[in-house]
Amino acid sequence: IVLASEERTGSEYLCQLMGATGRLGRPSEYLNTYWMRRFIADYPDQVGAQMAIAHRVGTTANRCFAMKAHAVHIDRLLTGGSVRAAFPDPVFVRLHRRDLVAEAVSLYRARASNRYHAYVVAERDIEFDGEAIGQALIELVRAKARWSVYFARNAIAPLTAAYEDLAADPYPIVNEIARRIGEAIDERALDLASPLLIQNDDISAAWKQRFIDEYRNLDVFDVV
Repeated sequence: IVLASEERTGSEYLCQLMGATGRLGRPSEYLNTYWMRRFIADYPDQVGAQMAIAHRVGTTANRCFAMKAHAVHIDRLLTGGSVRAAFPDPVFVRLHRRDLVAEAVSLYRARASNRYHAYVVAERDIEFDGEAIGQALIELVRAKARWSVYFARNAIAPLTAAYEDLAADPYPIVNEIARRIGEAIDERALDLASPLLIQNDDISAAWKQRFIDEYRNLDVFDVV
């Protein structure tokens, strides 16, 4: 299973849910060296070595391997391997966020504070930065478009899921992923002992509205 996503789409939450089932692999950002070294201090730099660990750690007893991949991770994979070799018979799950401005605000806040999860203490206080949010928005749209082109060119119809639906009720999405690979799961498996906390808050909502108020202009046609 390839969980194709961008940052700030709830992908880590979906990874946690899939792993909890014991049937849908153990997806993570195995090609994100910085992230993986939070758990494995001597995590290797080489793509081939990382993928070997991914297949070993990310596979459940039913031989289902799953991995989370942003577009930049596929770029890394292709520097030292191939998608076909890494995923011989892939099922693609396309996780996206409908509210792109909210996603861009979330990405800016995470990067500026180095706080990507609710349980992490922010390293610094940050202020609203409309230009940085705008750049994050463009970056996310580009990454989203790359997946769309990739799927269209390869005649792939991925299972598509939205962050907003995942946050409201994850079971239908996880159940459909299971169905796609011929598995069945019990909804009780999703009762996580330590569920991830959603970071969306009043600040994000206020900054989203401020960005729209300050940058709304029908006479600017963006180049991405």
